[in-house]
Amino acid sequence: VAVLSPNRLEVPALLLAAMRLGAAIVPLNPTTLPADWDYILAHSEARLIFGVRELLARLVRRPDQVCAFEDEPTPTPAPADLPRQDPVSPIGSLAETMAIVLYTSGTTGNPKGVALGQSSLLANAWSLAVNFGFREETQFAVLPLYHAHALGFGLMTTLTTGGHLVFTDRFDPFSWAEVLRAESVTLTSVVPTLLTPLLQMGVRRDRIPTLRAVLVSSAPLSVALARAFETKTSIPLVQGWGLSEYTNFACCLSPDLPDDERRRLLTGDELTSIGSPLPGTEVRVVGPDGETASAEQRGELQIRGHSTMLAYFRDADATAAAL
Repeated sequence: VAVLSPNRLEVPALLLAAMRLGAAIVPLNPTTLPADWDYILAHSEARLIFGVRELLARLVRRPDQVCAFEDEPTPTPAPADLPRQDPVSPIGSLAETMAIVLYTSGTTGNPKGVALGQSSLLANAWSLAVNFGFREETQFAVLPLYHAHALGFGLMTTLTTGGHLVFTDRFDPFSWAEVLRAESVTLTSVVPTLLTPLLQMGVRRDRIPTLRAVLVSSAPLSVALARAFETKTSIPLVQGWGLSEYTNFACCLSPDLPDDERRRLLTGDELTSIGSPLPGTEVRVVGPDGETASAEQRGELQIRGHSTMLAYFRDADATAAAL
């Protein structure tokens, strides 16, 4: 089931409904070219697409069924009187039940479809919840839910820990601090390029008293930018790292580290630290020969753990090379 939409209230409900039925969601990036949508729709063999009307009208390749969201989202009534139902499948089968296919950017050719199981989504959310000590947190997601970052950190951790998620259809530096303050947000996440406009807006921690930290990921964070942001805003930063093939995050700094230790790891060396492996994850650095590297040697990161993808969708050769 493909989805072509910016962040909307219907998107989380649609994702959960598909998972409940054992279907797989294929998110499409609304900002890319229609040719990219056509390739993904063909490769994923999507039979149904949901989306906003103006984007659906630009499709060249159309699945068998097309369903447009209403122009204004309709609030969902509280399900207080719904009967309790047993899950469709026992928990043990979730590992092989495909939940979502995330297509990579395709910088080295056609994008690959990363097939993730339901259990991988739950496991990654659990490991992040442990790292951040989530207990009914209020999160703010400004990043798109079609990307692994916001899907995994914003949506899945909220759903699995009884939290509250506030999200917008786009990042707006003018209203960012206002939303955080109005909604008593405790954690939010951004990509590094969004820190600069927040700096320019003069955001400060004393005006957002509930905010514990800001998670930065999905691109390299420079030491200079991290130091400038923390110095001028007094808002703590923590950096995480991962990739779609591992559902989302594999490593992350903890916001509960002593402040001097967190700051030393983040800005005290040539590169900003991505922290330790999350619970249930193993990470090592290997050299050109494939052997584990020494402490000071540069190399390639390798990961294994319970958040590993099922496969590259319909690409056995790429799957074998990666796993």
